[in-house]
Formats: sequence, C-alpha cells, structure tokens
Amino acid sequence: MNEQSKNIKFCVNCGEKINFDAKFCPKCGAKQPIERNSGSAVVLKNPGVAAVLSFFIPGLGQIYNGEIILGFWFLIFQSLLLYLAFFQGYKFVLLISIVLWILGIVDAYRAAESINRKLGTKKNLKSLIENH
Repeated sequence: MNEQSKNIKFCVNCGEKINFDAKFCPKCGAKQPIERNSGSAVVLKNPGVAAVLSFFIPGLGQIYNGEIILGFWFLIFQSLLLYLAFFQGYKFVLLISIVLWILGIVDAYRAAESINRKLGTKKNLKSLIENH
C-alpha cells in the first residue's frame, strides 16, 4: 500500500474516493464514520451466520456481532422464560419466549447488516480487495 492510498478512504454511501479525514462526502454529502484504527483489517459480519447462531442459542448472534451485553441478556432472559414454561408450568410464557426468540434472530441479522453498512458499501469493499 503506497503513501497516497493511506490518505484516502471510500464514502460509505456512494463509494467515491475521498480524503481520509473527510467528515462528509463531497459528491453525495453523506456523513462519514470516524476511523478509529486505520491500520486494522475490515471485519465484516455475516448476517446469515448471526441469524443461525441466534436460532440455535438465543443471544449468540448478538455476541458474534460484538453486542456482548445484549447477547447475554437475550440468553439469560430466554433461559428464565423456558424454565418458567417447562419446569414451573407457566405454559403461556412459552409464547413470550417464542416471540423473543424470533426477535433475537431478526435483531442479530439486522445488526450484522448495520455493522457492514457502517464499514462501507459493497463497492467500497470490492475496491479494498482489488487494491491489496
């Protein structure tokens, strides 16, 4: 990677090459995220993996996405609801548990998509891959 390419990044909205320190894209006007560690690798999250993890173990998709506390809350709350439903006889709680389980799967999927959007567009990522 040459010195000039270190001073550019890609707009998260349109994929245009912009100055690394730019807060807004001069082409489309989109606000750009603050780069915390310019030397780190781009780590994308797979929304499908996040959803499947939450399907099998509630909260695991959130943990995969880096939302550790939220993931543990999903896991603890879901475990408590299942305990009440199966061991204490509160069968109506099972419906709440199923709804929470589905919401957890959807949340994990959408959170992974949101993380990827913040990292950049597909056009941006394709350019990053081609330049390395």
